[in-house]
Parts: sequence; structure tokens; C-alpha cells
Amino acid sequence: IGKAQFDANKGEMAWDMAYTNMMQRKIRELMRKHDEKIVEEEAREAKVRDNFANLVRLGDAGVRNKKFDNAVGYYTEALIIIPDDEIVIQKLADAKASAADLAFMKEKRANYDQFVGQGDSYFNRKEWSNALTAFQSANELFPDESYPQVKITDLNKKLEAERNQAKVAAQVMALIMEGDKLVAIEEFDDGIAKYEEVLTLQANNAEAKQKLADAKNKREAWLKQQDLDAQYLEYIALADEDFNQEKYETAIQKYRNASNLKPNESYPPDQINKAEEFLSLAKADEAKKKSFDELVKKGDATVSKKEYKSGIGFYEQALDIIPKDEAVELKIKSAQDALAAMLAAEEALRQQKDIEERFAGFVKDGDNSFGVKNYVDAIGFYEDALELKPADPDVEAKIAETRKAMNNLLASKQVDEKYAEAIRKADKDFNNFKYEPARDYYQQASALKPKEDYPKNQLLEIDALLAKIAADEEALRQKDLEAQAEADKQLRFQELESEGDRAVSLSDYSGGVGKYTEALLIFSDNQRVIDKKKNAERLLAEANSKKDIDDQYNQLIANADAEFDSQNYKNARGSYQQAINVKANEQYPKNRIDEIDLLLLELAKNKKNDEKTARFDALEAEGDAKVASTEYLEAIDKFELALEIIPDNTRVQQKITNARKMFESASSARELDEMYNEFITKADSQFNTEEYKNAKRNYQQAYGLKPMDYPKNRIAEIDKILLDIERQKAEDEAARLAEMQNKNKDRSWEDNSSDEEQYIVAARNAQKNAEDLKYAELLAYQEALRRTREGYVENGVNTRNSNASIINEQKDLNDYLYDQIKKEDDLRQIAEVKMVKEMDATWVKEMNAEQRERATSSTLTEDYKQYQKDLNSKHNEVIMGNYNESQQLAEMRYKKFGEHEDIRLKNIKEIENKKEGLKTFNSDNSANQQKRIEESSENIIEMRKTQIQNYDKGEEMANSNYSNLQSETEMREMETEVWKDKSQLKRELELEEINHTKWPGEKDPYDYVETDKSRG
Repeated sequence: IGKAQFDANKGEMAWDMAYTNMMQRKIRELMRKHDEKIVEEEAREAKVRDNFANLVRLGDAGVRNKKFDNAVGYYTEALIIIPDDEIVIQKLADAKASAADLAFMKEKRANYDQFVGQGDSYFNRKEWSNALTAFQSANELFPDESYPQVKITDLNKKLEAERNQAKVAAQVMALIMEGDKLVAIEEFDDGIAKYEEVLTLQANNAEAKQKLADAKNKREAWLKQQDLDAQYLEYIALADEDFNQEKYETAIQKYRNASNLKPNESYPPDQINKAEEFLSLAKADEAKKKSFDELVKKGDATVSKKEYKSGIGFYEQALDIIPKDEAVELKIKSAQDALAAMLAAEEALRQQKDIEERFAGFVKDGDNSFGVKNYVDAIGFYEDALELKPADPDVEAKIAETRKAMNNLLASKQVDEKYAEAIRKADKDFNNFKYEPARDYYQQASALKPKEDYPKNQLLEIDALLAKIAADEEALRQKDLEAQAEADKQLRFQELESEGDRAVSLSDYSGGVGKYTEALLIFSDNQRVIDKKKNAERLLAEANSKKDIDDQYNQLIANADAEFDSQNYKNARGSYQQAINVKANEQYPKNRIDEIDLLLLELAKNKKNDEKTARFDALEAEGDAKVASTEYLEAIDKFELALEIIPDNTRVQQKITNARKMFESASSARELDEMYNEFITKADSQFNTEEYKNAKRNYQQAYGLKPMDYPKNRIAEIDKILLDIERQKAEDEAARLAEMQNKNKDRSWEDNSSDEEQYIVAARNAQKNAEDLKYAELLAYQEALRRTREGYVENGVNTRNSNASIINEQKDLNDYLYDQIKKEDDLRQIAEVKMVKEMDATWVKEMNAEQRERATSSTLTEDYKQYQKDLNSKHNEVIMGNYNESQQLAEMRYKKFGEHEDIRLKNIKEIENKKEGLKTFNSDNSANQQKRIEESSENIIEMRKTQIQNYDKGEEMANSNYSNLQSETEMREMETEVWKDKSQLKRELELEEINHTKWPGEKDPYDYVETDKSRG
């Protein structure tokens, strides 16, 4: 490179050597820097290759040492350096697959141990069905393990024996219940026959013997009672006659004679008390207050001694005397709070004591097993103790000592191992229904130990099972076909019901009635759909009625407008008034009437030639307006003022006569309105203070007097509010349980299993409480019927026909409650089977099968998420199916009690009408008659209140069950989320266990694990 300039004087190029030398120096400098850069690049590339090689070597070392997670990390870092190295890519894939294999087998072993632990726990508590499910799940994970197989065989025998006992017990229970019902309705001979039939099944049944003897004694007593009843009724009739004639002293003596014949009858003493009350009425209030104060004082004394239940009882008795006493209500609230706190403290102490006792029991059982060299059971008991007190050093030392002794013992058991291996293979084939191979292995085992009965018994059982298999398979196929047909029928019924609900919600009431009718062709006795059909028919009728009202109103308005346009104001005003009578809330006819009144007044003022006539017409018009607005007294005043102007006007005189007649007619209606308004005012006040149940009763009273839309709508609104309150309680409880679950979301599978066991126990307790509640409800209803029946014994009339109808009603209710208890028990058993088998065994089986196929897939995460979502969906369907069945039963109970509520309201309305009528009677006679009616009505009202309260309790229990089911669903979902988080780290470890691959020179880690946990 150079620079030159042409020299014209010399005729040649003159070169600039300084520039040339400078450029040459720069070129040499650039070449030097280029060479240095090449050296640096080569050094950096050598360093990168060294780093890459080191990371690959570390990854290889991780694979050799089975630290696959570390190997995956090193290979991943190496591929960041050289992304397209195919060898390292393959090593990374192999390491991930190996990690997944090992994680999968560890998780599988953990699940197996958990199922075995659950099975042992259920077995110890004698919950055979749950134990069988757990051991079957364990056997599906590791079919070669003999411990679950032995347990499954034992449990099948226990369940068969239990089913046989339960069948006889069920027959005995049914016969005793039938005998009890027959004896309760005084059908003694039939009842005695039922008890004797029980003794043919269980000759030593003490309960049946006792009930048989009691029934015979009751029959004798009943025959004697018939004679006594006739004489008793004669005394009662004479005493009632004196009582009604106010001859109280002679009536008291005759009531006492009747009471001496029947000391347990409440009617004579009650009548004596009433007669004595009439004789000393002034002393009643003082005695009442004294009893109230004494009960409060007793309540204070018992509460001060922390006898809260007794104290609450005294307070409640005091409130029976003086209801709604605020001071006593506060005392009850305080005592209830103190009682709850005391019970909570006692429960906490009991639970801690239970843990200590169970821990000591497990340790003792372990020591006993160790003493007889039953080391497997000893380890099991020690591990159970560690579950209660983890990391207890003494127990851990005992486990180590036991394992050491067990290893020493195993060395001398070669024959036992061969025998056990033959039995294991035989049991495996036996449990897999391969009976011919199982026969060969049992024969080998019997040859090794000829004195052992087990292989001989199994050989006999194989012969029996082969004969039974064909019959069982055919029966199972037939049962599945029947179940599918019933399911299809139920599904179609639900679809028609849903379509009917949807049509009604869209105001297509005719379509809704059609769908409900189709549904009832499938299940004609479904009360819920029957009620929905009636409601849709009612809404359809109301819609048609509203259209008729609108047509009538529009026609009146059209007529009135035509009269108004033709200036025929009086006729127009009458038509507008008729329109108001049809639709009282419409403003247009009212405005028109006001306008007409102004026009008429204006016309009157314009009649200058006759001011007297104008004044007269104005007063007459005002009187007409008052009549139209039902202000009859004001109308009469207006008409009389008009007559002062024109005294002989016969038209106004006739209007005065008509207004007086209308006023007299409206007075009786006004009394009804006052009663109606009184109930509405009281109900509105209670509604505003959120006393919804009391408000509902008063709205129902008002609706009984006048079936207006306002109380009807209020009742519907209150029902919705009460339902929302109960649902909110359920949601709050579910949220509370969910929060507790979040705090404990890292618990192990076995802890969650314990929660499931507690839920099942809680569900059973809830079922038992429901059955107890129904029985208590039945007793209360029987007692109310007895009191009502006795209260109507009057004038010596034979009440046997009336009593027979009451007994039939009682019998129908008994049968209904018995059927409901049986249905709920069946549903509970179905729900337990579904929860255990579908949500546990099937879940684990599908998880193992599908996860094994996906362990090496590059799309593992997304597939697994969808897989977990499907499993959760199945789980939720099972739980919601159980809830829907429970909800349907709750709706059936609600309809049944709704019918009783309608009857109660009808009775109350009739009693109120009777009370109003009695006001006009003679005061001396009305006092006695009215008390008799009030007593009868109070008995009926108390009976219905008891039924409604029992239903409320049943509904609360249903909501509680629904809350528990929701909590169970949330717990399952959170378990799944925790399992997903952990499975990403564990899945690379499990396939190693499936293939049971061993690295050269290494031992399988499971060679050191005792896998055959033969604890039994």
C-alpha cells in the first residue's frame, strides 16, 4: 500500500515513503492482533470443550451411582454448551427415563405399604369390607406378595360368616319390629305370633322372650281395661255435665271417682285442676310467679355447681311458665356456652389419653410378639406405635433389635422358604383364578410339610370353587343388565324433569306440564315431580287469569275514554272506578277520575243562573266520590249537606240510604281487614328484625284470612332466605374444613386415609343420629295422638271409630319412616362401596397402568394433568351422585311434612274462626267451651311443631352431610395437587423398580427390605 504523485518536471511518479512506512506498520499491527485473537479463540474453545467433557463425565458418574437427578442436571448444562450433541441428548433421555423408573417404583412401594397399613388398621377394628378393599388394592400393586393374599382369603371367610349372621339378625329384627307395631296398635294375637316366629329362628333370644311375655300381659290388661273403660266413661260423662253447668264441686268429686279407676289418665286431673282454677283464679298468677322464681333459683344453683345441663333444664321450665323472659334467656345462653367449653376441654383430654393408651398397647403387643419370636408382628406393632409418636428412641431401638433377631432367624428357614414360595405361587394362581396351576403348587407344599392343613384345605376349596364359578358369572351378568336398565330409566326420568324445570323457568308452563307428565309415566309416585307438575299447572292457570284481568281492565278503560271524549263525565267516572276495582294499583284511571271531578266542579261553577243547584251538585258529586272510595260516613255527611240545600231531593235521600247500608256491610269486612292488617304488621316487624320463622307463621295466618299476593310472596321470600342461610352455613363449614386442610396439605397419604376413615365413621354416626331422630319423632307423634284422642272423649260417646282412623294414620307414618330408614341405610352402604372402590382401588389401578405408559413420553406433564383431571371428575361424580340421592330423600321428607303443615294451618284457621264466633256467646258458657277448644288446638299445634322441628333437624343433618361431602371433595383435590407437585420429582425413580434392573457389581436395594409382611 502506497501513495504517489506525478512530478511533471521529472516526468515520473514521486512516492510518499513516509505514508507507505506508516501503513506498513499499521498492517503488521493488525496482523499481530489477528494472530492473538485466533489464539484466544482457540483457548476459549478448548476451555468450553473441557467444561463440556467434565459435565458429561459428571453426568456419567451420576448414572453409574444411580443419582439420576444429578445426571439430568449435568447433561442439561452440557447441552447448553453444545446443544446438538446427539450422544449427550440420548444420555439425557436415558437418565430421565431411569429416574422416572426409580421414582415410579418407590411411589408404588409407598402406596403398597400404605394399603397394607390401612388393611391392618381396618382388620384390627374388625371393619372387614374396608380391610378387604385395602388388601385387594395392595395385591394389585404387587401380586407376588403373599401377605395381602393371605389376608384376602381370611377376610372373605369372615365376611361370608358375617353375612350369614346378618341375614338371620335382619329377619329377627324385622319380625320384632312388626310385632312391636302390632302390639302398639293393640293387635296382640298377631304380635304374639311374630315373637313366637322369632323364637323359632333364635330359640334363646331374650328380647323376643321378654316381648312375648309382655305382649301376653298387655293382652290380659287390655281385656280388663275394656270393662274399666265403660265405667270410667260413665263417670266422665256425668262429671262433664256438671262441669258445663258450672257445678264444679260435684264435678270434682266425679272426676276423682273416674281418676281412681284410671290413675294414669290425664283428663280427670286436668279437669279437676281447671275446676279448681275457676274456684281460685286469683291465686293462679301468684303461684305461677312463685314457681317461675323457684325454677330460676334452682337453675342458678345448679349452674354455679357447673351442672349446666340441669341448670338449662330448670331455666327452660321457667320459660314454659313465663315465655321470652330476657334475663332467663341470657342465663340459658351463658350456661350453654359454658357447657360447650367444658365438653371441648374434656374431649381434648380424652383424645390425648387415647393416644397414650394406644401407644402403650402397641409397644406391649410388640414386646409380646418379640418374646414369642414373632418378629414380623413385633415390627408391625412397633411401627404402629411410631405412627402415634414419631421418632420415639425406645421404639426405634426395639425395631432395630427386632430386625437383627429376624435376620438371624431367617438363616435357618430354608425349608420354610421353599414351602412359603410354593404357597405364595399357589395363592397367587388361586387368587388369579388359575386353579389347575394352583393345585400343583399346593401339592408341592403339602409334600414339603405333610402335616400342614392349609394346602390340603385349599385343594378341597379349589374343587368347590370350580363348580361355583359358572353360576356366579351368570348371576353377575344378569345383575349388570338389570342395573343398566334401571340406570337408563332413571336418566330418562331426570332428563324429562330437567326439561320441565327449564320450560317452567322460561314461563312455558304448558310445556313444563307436558314434560312432568312424561316423567310421571316412568315413576308415577315421585312426589317431587308431582308437586312440580301441580305448581306448573297453578302457574299456567294464574297466567291465564292475569290475561283475563288485563282484557277486562282494557275494555273498561276504552269505554271510559269514549264516555270522557263525549263529555259524559259521570258515566266515564263510573267506568274508571270499575277499572280501579279490577286493578287497584293503576294510576291512569285515578288521574282521570281526578280530572273528571275538576271538570264537574268547573261546570257547576259555570252555571251562573243557579248557584244553589251548583252547590247541591258539587256536594252530591263529593258524596259519590266518597262512596266510590268506601268512605261511607263522609259520603253521608256530604249528602246531608246537599239535602240542606234541596231537602226534598229523593235521589240524594236514596243515596244516603244506600251509603248507610254499604257502611253496615263494610263494618264486618273491616274487622276482617283489621285482623289481617294486625297479622301483616306483626309479620313485617318480625321480618325486618330477621325473625323469619315467626314472621312466616304470621304471614300464613294473614293468608288464611285473606289469600292475598303480599303474604304469599313474603312466605316464598322467607323460604328462600331460610334456604340461603342453611346453604351459607354449609359453605362456611366447607370453607373452614378447606382452610384446615390447607394448613395440613403436606401430610402423608396415610394421614389423609385416616381423615377418610374418620369421615366414614362420622357418616355412620350421622346415620344413627338420623334413625334415633326418626324414632323420637315417632314416639312424640304417638304421644300427641294419644293426648288428642283422650281430649275428645265427651258425653260418654264411644270414640273407637275415631281412634281407629288415628291408629291407621299412625301406622302409615310408622311404615313410611321405616321405609325411609331402610332406603337411607341402603344408600349409605352404596356410597361407602363407591367411595372405597371407585375413589381408591380403581384410582390406584388406573394411575399405575396409565402412568407406566407415559413415564417416557415427552408430553408427560400435559397428559398427566389431563389424567388427574379425569380422575378428579370421576371422584366428584361419585360424591355428587351420593349427595343427589340424599337430597332426593330430604325433598321427600320435606313434602311429607309440608302436608302436615298445610293441615296444621287449616286447623289453626278453623280454631281462630271458632274463637271469633265464641265472642258473642254468653260469657259464663263461653269461658268453659273456649278453654276446651283452645286445649285441643294447643295439642294439635304442639304435635305439628314437634314434627316441623324434627324435620328442621333432619334438614340440618342433610346439609351437614352435604358439607362433609364437599369437604371430602376438596380434600381429594388438594391431595391430588400435592401428589402432582411431588410426582415431578419422583416419577424418574419408579421404572427401575418395575424392571428390577441391577447395575454390575451392585445389589438391588430391595434385597435388604422385608417385603412379605406376614403379620397374620
